[in-house]
Parts: sequence; C-alpha cells; structure tokens
Amino acid sequence: MAALVLVGCGAGDEETGAAAPPKAKTDPKEETKPEKKREVAEIFKNAGPLECASHSDEVAVTLDADPDSLNAGVEMALKRGFFADAGLEVFVGGPKNPARAVHYVTAGVSDIGIAQEPQVVLSSEEGGAPVVAIGGLIHQSNATMIWLPGSRIRDVADLKGKTVGIPGAPFQEAFLGQVLEQAGLRLDDVTVERTNYKSGDALLEGRVDAVFGGAWNGLGAELEARGAEPVVTRARALGLPPYEELVVIAAARCAAKHPGVMRTFMRAIARGTEAARNHPVEAANFAAQSYRLDPRFRMGYLRAQFKASLPLLSTDAHMNLAKAAGLVAWMHKQGLIKRKPLVKKLFTNEYLAP
Repeated sequence: MAALVLVGCGAGDEETGAAAPPKAKTDPKEETKPEKKREVAEIFKNAGPLECASHSDEVAVTLDADPDSLNAGVEMALKRGFFADAGLEVFVGGPKNPARAVHYVTAGVSDIGIAQEPQVVLSSEEGGAPVVAIGGLIHQSNATMIWLPGSRIRDVADLKGKTVGIPGAPFQEAFLGQVLEQAGLRLDDVTVERTNYKSGDALLEGRVDAVFGGAWNGLGAELEARGAEPVVTRARALGLPPYEELVVIAAARCAAKHPGVMRTFMRAIARGTEAARNHPVEAANFAAQSYRLDPRFRMGYLRAQFKASLPLLSTDAHMNLAKAAGLVAWMHKQGLIKRKPLVKKLFTNEYLAP
C-alpha cells in the first residue's frame, strides 16, 4: 500500500496535472503487509483476533486503485477535512495491484477498503477475517470489453488466439471465462495478461488485443480522450449480472465492535461525494497528484473520466441487497464459488444514516 497521506491539492500544471509532492507519512501498518505471493490464510495461522480501529486510532483505508473518478468521494472527504471534522484520523493509500484491496482488509493491514462487489463474494471462501460491505459508492456495474477499431475484432468470438488484458481484480479472469463461454470459446483460447493500472497503454501499444474489466467511464473515457475511438461493450451486453461497481468494506468483527466508526466514516464519504459532484475540477486536480511522476499523464484524460463518472456516484450509499443476492446466485451457478454465503453477512446498510 502506498505510504503517502494524500493531502492538499496544489495548483499543479494545467496540462500534466503535476503538483508539489504531498508530505510523506509512514503507514504504521506497512511492515505487517502480506509478502508477495503469500496467502492471506497463512498470516492468520496461530494469530489472534484483528485489532480494530476505534475513534481514537488512525483508520487505514485502501482504495480499489489509484485515486480516480470512481473513488472521488473518499479523496474529497480527505482533502476537504470531512474525516477530521468527524473526529477520524484517516490514512488513504492505493494497493500495489487491484488484487490486494480486499486482502489488505482480511489481513488486518487496512481497517477499511474499497472493492468491487464480486470481490466481496469471493472473499467468503478465502482465508483471513470475514469482511462485510457497509455501503456502496457506485451502484451499477461499469465493466466492459474494449478493443480498437483497427483490431479486426467484430465480436467476442473473434478473440480466439488473441491476448486479452485484465486489470487484475481476482474475479475478472473468472468473469472473462464466462463471457468467452457464451461465445463458444474457453479461457484457454485466449492469452490473459494482467495490465494492472496500465490497461490503456497496453491496448494502444498493441501489447493486448482487447481489455476486459476496465470501466466504460474510466478506461473507456480515457481512450476516447486519447483519440482512440474504442469499441466498448458493457457488462450487461456481455451476459454478466448487475452488481455494485464499488462498495466500502471492513472486517465484519470490527464493524460490529465499532459501529460508530463505520457510521462516521460513511457520513464523511457522503459529504465527500457531494463535494466531488459539485466541484469536479477540484476533485480531478486532487486526484492528479497521484500521477505527477508519470510523463505520459495528461490532465485531459482524467477530466474525461470525471465527467463520465461523477454523475454515477451514489448520493446515499444504500446497497441493493436483492441485486447482491442475484450476483451470489449467479456466481454459485457458474461454479465461481463453492457455497452460497448468506447475503446479510456480506452486505448491510445498517451503518448508513437513516
């Protein structure tokens, strides 16, 4: 997890978004981070219960990715001081790769995380502390299949023998397999490459023929801003069930032990979301600080993502539990999970303001 506290917004460069680096702050939990390739279950062998953050502790938060338009509510809550107003000292960082966000919470490295709903379902069969989603940030699934006009790909069936990039969240390869199966293909018919946070570059540079799992309002908007004219097919058209794109998660035990922290955190995010929607330029400029060392970054790409994403941010964080139940049933039917977990144990709205 990045060892930076994201504070301040600086004017920055209008084109590159460059800004003076924020002050560094050591993450007190950095040394307990899971080692590479180490299973979360191993960490909990002979380990005691998780230490849960209270109002008097620093709350460590892992985003789903680098600061961007989809998690803008969290970033704005930090930048505007809404967490501090509520008596919370919050540390925010991004995972080294998209697969780590949930693992950091199950391992006790982070107190709160941002993840996609299918990741929460998968976590019910993984090692580590059980997690619970306590609110939603984006209520519709934004995942897509994207290729470029000159690729000679007309539909999913044409992906046979091609290389398909995925950002790297644990469920994406399994979901890709289901999409391919509907087109008469198997996962073995394509080469899967994890592109992490560089899916756009991988596609434009020809390292992959298509990208699956990137959001239409994130990666799709970026590619359009870069003049690529991407061919974008959304999740529902690919035969995938509806689900919440992003939810806020915490260790279930810690949420039950300190419900006040969870409610306070979600109220601050609600304020941050409203601020991001009302002040999109400020929100984009703040997120741009994370890209200051990337020479290929252009502020216009980020602004395009914010324009597409901010209208989708939840205004009340209330999750649709019937939709979650439908996702669980579909994943079980497709063999993506062995058991059907109780939805009420994975998702709850009880930590939201009435």
